[in-house]
Amino acid sequence: MRDSVTLFGGEVKSRRRRRLFTPAQALLAVTMMVVPSVAATAQDADAAAEMARKLQDPLASISAIMTENDILMKTGQDDVSLAFSIQPVKAFSFEKAGLNFIFRGVIPVMGLAPEAQRPIVGEPLPPGTGDTWGMGDIVTQYFFSPKTEGGWKWGAGPMVSLKTRTDSKLAGPGWGAGPVGVLVGGTPVWSFAFIGGQLWGFDGDFSTSLFQPNVYYNFPGS
Repeated sequence: MRDSVTLFGGEVKSRRRRRLFTPAQALLAVTMMVVPSVAATAQDADAAAEMARKLQDPLASISAIMTENDILMKTGQDDVSLAFSIQPVKAFSFEKAGLNFIFRGVIPVMGLAPEAQRPIVGEPLPPGTGDTWGMGDIVTQYFFSPKTEGGWKWGAGPMVSLKTRTDSKLAGPGWGAGPVGVLVGGTPVWSFAFIGGQLWGFDGDFSTSLFQPNVYYNFPGS
């Protein structure tokens, strides 16, 4: 629609702008864009919370590669030693047998300061040798866990250590084996996991017990 206005003998034409959306239509369009985004964000948060709870459960039906970092203060000559481990986890479900099979591994990578105690077994590193970096002995765990709908579950199986050290200064248990068990349970807020086992070296001069309690608190709504 056009309007004509005469100004000092001349004619100036102006054009009215059409409104593409009314305020109500604009509000509706914004709402339609925001609501799916909020729903997707809520779904992502729920998925992240569920994955966090599974990572707290040594018997969870997941396939993942986790890592753990340790800083050891005042080791050896009051120096700092570092320990880094790669922990692959793979779960298999056997519906007919009514159980799950879970494999867990610990691949240690360490940097030990001079005179620091070797992991698990061995003599302190000699002074003046500098930091020693490399991979230690791998420990693998195999759990057979009955399927259950209850709040608590358990699993048991063998534990095997492999002589994979890249330096004799990083010696661990070497070739060895023994039993291992785990108990898991709790509430949506509190969760507990306890791993216990015994490992003997095949050479006969190594024996160690494993006691690893874990307690987790999950903030409500997370």
